[in-house]
Amino acid sequence: MNYSPDLDQSVIEILEKADLGDDLKQRITNYLEQNLSKIQPPKIDDETIYHYTSPSGLRGIIEKHQIWASNVAYLNDSREFYEALDRIDESSDEMRCTLNTIQLINSMMRKSIKDAQPISLKVTEDIVKKAIEESIIKVGTTEAKERKLRATIGSEKKEIEESVAHFYQLFSTLQSKIEESKQELKKQYLDDDTVEKIVTGLLDTSEQETLLHNYIDKIDNFLRTKKDRDYYVSCFTHNCDQLSQWRGYGSYAVVGFDTPKLINNLVPSVQGVKIIYDQQEQEKRVESLLDMVVAEFTDIITASDQSYDIKEVLIDTIFEIDKIYLNQYLVLFKDKGFCEEEERRLYLSVTRDETDKYQIRERNGIFFPYVELKMKENKQLPIKEIYLSPRTPEEFERAKIGLQYLLKKNGYELKEENNVSGVEIKPSSIPLRV
Repeated sequence: MNYSPDLDQSVIEILEKADLGDDLKQRITNYLEQNLSKIQPPKIDDETIYHYTSPSGLRGIIEKHQIWASNVAYLNDSREFYEALDRIDESSDEMRCTLNTIQLINSMMRKSIKDAQPISLKVTEDIVKKAIEESIIKVGTTEAKERKLRATIGSEKKEIEESVAHFYQLFSTLQSKIEESKQELKKQYLDDDTVEKIVTGLLDTSEQETLLHNYIDKIDNFLRTKKDRDYYVSCFTHNCDQLSQWRGYGSYAVVGFDTPKLINNLVPSVQGVKIIYDQQEQEKRVESLLDMVVAEFTDIITASDQSYDIKEVLIDTIFEIDKIYLNQYLVLFKDKGFCEEEERRLYLSVTRDETDKYQIRERNGIFFPYVELKMKENKQLPIKEIYLSPRTPEEFERAKIGLQYLLKKNGYELKEENNVSGVEIKPSSIPLRV
């Protein structure tokens, strides 16, 4: 099979191992490739990413040739990590509510058909509204969740009208087919009980409903277990000289790194993403990913000529792919209040039991776990430039000379001595009185 070079390697490995036919694998691949821009986290495309730091932080970066990745539980955003969990939880609730609604509609409609009641638009509308209301109450365990579901699950007039039209057409057609089947079966001199059992089988949708509920259960389980897993991030920005970040994160310097060299050569290995702050975009990414089952594979899940085992393998394979991207979303989404930072982030996942992979430091009486990120073969970090914080020209020149000594002592070339490469030290352009 041919895969897009933009497709995550972990996804390709899952597809290669899956016990599915090439046609199903190709359909999964096609869906992902067509929706890659909506699903895959935006990669860091900056040539240089910047890290604001204190004098002691800068010295550690230069002398130890390392940067730190902090546990997300100890970052300044109190909603860190949970922003993504909320988006995934909301999408899971919406899927479960929609599925419950469809189940209730199917159940009510099947009863009407079995009882030989005519399916009218009014009957369909009453059933749809009742099913939506019962599902929202069942899934919306809190008032806030219930409000959210009402806003998204068919509560608007247009959506209800579309649902009524869909189900009216679906079940009117089904009712006609059932009546035709009954007449054909009776021509075969089958007794009424046998005819009823066959017709009941034609109306049965429990298999696909079970499969979809199992899929949603997997997502819910992912949410529960991820709360116990630790993620570590090293934070950077697109902005090399921003007053709010000087004040918030670094009173001394901002270090500019060669992005490709940094990401491709750090140990332990990391992934780089560009943070998403807009809640609507966050929701669209999760929905585009989780919609794959329904949007692309409804025909397989409902097909009577496909074995239940194949359907289960299909659901399991899609969920394993989902996990690749859901894990990335956990460190990708942040509250819009931080959007000014334009954050770029390197991240990795480490469990609490992997004690050889993290260190502990103390600050203000609290112990913080962190991971040391170093270059392969303990080489120097790919520092391109260093901006010094706002200060007078005289103070800049004095600080610059001292920093040059520190860089030279630790093996870094200076741009002033080598016009082709080396670290360039620059002043802030902000005319702040100090």
